[in-house]
Amino acid sequence: MKKQKMITKDFILLFIFSIATCAAMNMLNIIVPLHVTETLGSTTSMVGIMTTLYIAASCVSRPVNGILTDKVGRQTIMLVGMGLFGASAFFAGLIPSLVGLGIFRVMMGIGYSASSTACNTASTDVIPKDRLAAGIGYFGMSQSVASAFGPSLATAAIAWAFLNTEFDGNSFSYFVVTAICFIGFVLAIFIRYERHKESARAPEFISSYHSEEESTKEEKLTYKEKLTYKEKLTYKEKFAEEELAEDETACSCAGISAAGAAAEKQKYEKQKQGKQKQGRKKNSLIEKSALVPSVFEFFTLFFVTLVMNYITLYLVSLGFDASVAGVFYLISSVVIVAIRLFLSHLMEKVPAFVLMVPGYAALIAACLLLPNVHSVWGVYGIALLYGIEHGIVWMALGSEAVKLALPEKRGMANATFYLAFDAAIGVGATVWGILIDNIGYKTCFMITAGACVVLAVLSIFVFHRKRA
Repeated sequence: MKKQKMITKDFILLFIFSIATCAAMNMLNIIVPLHVTETLGSTTSMVGIMTTLYIAASCVSRPVNGILTDKVGRQTIMLVGMGLFGASAFFAGLIPSLVGLGIFRVMMGIGYSASSTACNTASTDVIPKDRLAAGIGYFGMSQSVASAFGPSLATAAIAWAFLNTEFDGNSFSYFVVTAICFIGFVLAIFIRYERHKESARAPEFISSYHSEEESTKEEKLTYKEKLTYKEKLTYKEKFAEEELAEDETACSCAGISAAGAAAEKQKYEKQKQGKQKQGRKKNSLIEKSALVPSVFEFFTLFFVTLVMNYITLYLVSLGFDASVAGVFYLISSVVIVAIRLFLSHLMEKVPAFVLMVPGYAALIAACLLLPNVHSVWGVYGIALLYGIEHGIVWMALGSEAVKLALPEKRGMANATFYLAFDAAIGVGATVWGILIDNIGYKTCFMITAGACVVLAVLSIFVFHRKRA
């Protein structure tokens, strides 16, 4: 059997769309604090409020966006989400108001949640099933690429606007975010794999069943009705569902008696009622098959947030220049891309814990070294370790979150996973900020190292099975 290609037109378009979405989000992480404190003249506490509004909106809307992604379609939610994200950024730059910015941050959170959930779900659709783990790893590089250049693009846009335009640089940079969102929106229009899947069945029915010997009754049907009729001749459940038990011609064509059709219909109705009751019981905003990896993701990212959110302030407190933190993020992003590029194929061959344990070990080493770092090269070495952890563990857990989900539930699986992501960042940023003020950075690093030991041991027991 010929192996399916993973790098297709739709995969490439989704990859670039993901870069646009994540780059816009990373740019706003730089722009919003500067806009709040410098342009609007508010306090750093207000920056925290704006972040909380964004994270809360993203968390609350994730499950709903997951359901809509499965019900309405990937492309539609991507377009709506990116459109909302871009429009919110545009008006945030246009209206110099804290209240307005708060409203637009909520809209940004909803838009980003929708576009990222639908995009990641679509990526699992276009990746061949037998290469899903590797494909998710490769696709995840889009987020790393965006993390590498997004913040730099934001600072460059701000500086250019201050020097070359009459606009406030912080406000102008929102328009750059809008332009990036517009590029992503246009690309999403050309992602049409869902339409191809929908239309693929029609020729099959036509070629399989069309015959000059078909009954006169069937010839009188329209194209759509004919297609439905032929399905009824093949599937007894559909036949019974459409209440054709009294139709002698249909019974004859289907090769069953009228009495048999009536019995089939009664059986079908009982099954249908049972499924409806079961569906009501299972109706949930969380996809259970993704729950365990998502819980691991929450606690992992909760501890990673200590480094991710506070490394700049920590390095400055040690006397390093803030630019060192910029290089820290750049190095870690490059490492994450390299790991996804060269190790993604291993996800198909080994149990997830085989990769996760070394990842946790890298973060443990980073946390043990951070209290004693005294040189720039030491910081860069820690950035390497941080990149190893984030690249490996994120890739492994992301793959585990969707591998057991049914195709029609992948939207909810991705939403569940990214809900844990959003919640961990929001809770982690707040909790670590309080702890740092009360017990200091070094103690927090030791707590994180100890927690990662526990997570590494648990991963051996939870993710010990090799991918089927």
